[in-house]
Amino acid sequence: PTKLIEGLVENEGVQQSLGLLKPSGTPNLLWRQILVNKQHTFVRAKDYASFCIAMIHMEQGHYQDAIEWFERRTIINTNEGAANAEGKEATPAVNAAANKNVPVGQPTVNIQDILSGNSLTHGVTEDISLTRSAFQDLALYNLARCYVALDQQAAAAELLQNSESEQQTGDQQLSKLLRE
Repeated sequence: PTKLIEGLVENEGVQQSLGLLKPSGTPNLLWRQILVNKQHTFVRAKDYASFCIAMIHMEQGHYQDAIEWFERRTIINTNEGAANAEGKEATPAVNAAANKNVPVGQPTVNIQDILSGNSLTHGVTEDISLTRSAFQDLALYNLARCYVALDQQAAAAELLQNSESEQQTGDQQLSKLLRE
């Protein structure tokens, strides 16, 4: 699924496989914006589904499965790059000459710009960053809960100690309690 999402803007074969055909008379720039918007929607849907699956595993007591889903599908380690997360394959290079959706003189869409939340027209957006899960903070907290359930308090405490969430103070206090 990740390769399909990544190739959505540049690859007409991917577009056709998803049933997206450019209507005749649609300007290239408008069609491209439509594709970028669809790409954002697909990434968010995948992000949401991954988080929900992890939560279902956790709530059913399948803590090891939940850990796998939180670590590999929901939490993205930006220090290692998205290419190292399972399901986040290395981005293939796109040949600009093969991109038929880009008007002459228009820059090609760089998937890393999309994944980082950059916009071709408005610069960096604050509300959407596709290399950082929208559920990052919740996933880290619930990952810590899974480790506690598996009697691995040290691992849980370490996750919470380095919290950068809105609840950083509470996370750090819980981390301190887990270390005692």
